[in-house]
Amino acid sequence: MSNKRKGQLTVSGEWHRHLRPVLRRAFWKGERQAENAQVRDERETRGEFEPDATSDVGRPIQDRGFAMSTPTVTPGLLYHDAPQAIEWLCRVFGFQKRLVIPGTNGTVAHAHLTLGNGGVMLSSAEAYSFPGLCRSPREVGGIGTVEVIVYVADPDAHYARAVAEGAEIVIPIEDKPYGGRGYSCRDLEGHVWAFGSYNAWAEQ
Repeated sequence: MSNKRKGQLTVSGEWHRHLRPVLRRAFWKGERQAENAQVRDERETRGEFEPDATSDVGRPIQDRGFAMSTPTVTPGLLYHDAPQAIEWLCRVFGFQKRLVIPGTNGTVAHAHLTLGNGGVMLSSAEAYSFPGLCRSPREVGGIGTVEVIVYVADPDAHYARAVAEGAEIVIPIEDKPYGGRGYSCRDLEGHVWAFGSYNAWAEQ
């Protein structure tokens, strides 16, 4: 309990034990926010970021219209032969391995592949912890359950490489009515991908 004595507030030992960690967390949260703001200001001063008028997130100059330096949405995909899928996605689509955590019996527990300012995460379907939530295309009759849309600066060159590597083209490259050029294909296990030069994040 708390008692007022001559205009002062005293806190009992019981409340003090509960209040102290709360105050400590608030203090360190404030310290981290101040440090992040200082780092952001320093990077803006060096010309690495343009301030975003609608967000605290900096806008990388080199991204030419992309609003965020750190993606806030990352698709997650399931593959039955995840090691082979990782190599295929890197070779055919141009992804790079950021993190690959092996699972048991040749599976992949978790992998993070990057491409430009974005990326995907994937794992072996057999090692997925929540089989009742998601399915691979193979498990639902070969139909893609999501379309992963990717911006590429040179869609014609990307299309040529995908064709040469044997990707299943479902929509040949074409000029899109909403702008840019692009195509769609299936990867080696049936996930649907769309690659194109239309930049939905560019300022209109």
